[in-house]
This record gives sequence, C-alpha cells and structure tokens, in this order.
Amino acid sequence: MFLEQKIIIGSRNKLNNDKAVNEIRRRNPGANITALTLDLSSFKSVREFAQQIAESESKVDILVNNAGIPVVLGPPQETVDGYELHLGANYLSNI
Repeated sequence: MFLEQKIIIGSRNKLNNDKAVNEIRRRNPGANITALTLDLSSFKSVREFAQQIAESESKVDILVNNAGIPVVLGPPQETVDGYELHLGANYLSNI
C-alpha cells in the first residue's frame, strides 16, 4: 500500500519558505509540500506552528529539526520570551 508523503517546511522567513517550496516543486512537480511560518526564538510561534500541524495532520511520522542560530560576536541578544537567544532558539524551542 502506497502512502502519500507530505513535506511541511517551517521557517521564519516567508520569502525563503516560498523559494524552497518552488525549488522543490520545480525539481519534483508532484511534490506535496507546503510551508508555514515558524520562528524558533518565539514560544508563541512554536505553539502556533504546532497547533497548525495538529489541526491539519492526523500524525507526524518524521520530524527533522535542522535550524539554529549561530553564535556570533557582539552584544547579548534575547528572545521575545526573555531567554538568551541561542539557548531559546537552539534548545528550548525544540523540547
């Protein structure tokens, strides 16, 4: 039995989301792919993304987290939730 595969991309940048979806569709016109906004430095955004998935999908078979904020020199930065940016986006948003 063949099960349809679906890809959902989450990214905080809508333009990059659209570029990725268009490139995948260009290479594979039959791809079932969509993109949703996801900012890992915001718990609100993570919850909204998760809610959208829960409402549209009966299950998630595979989840790939391939994102993060690199450590850069400069003044400390915080997430909108008040956590150090790297901790909030790279760790706390994924638990």
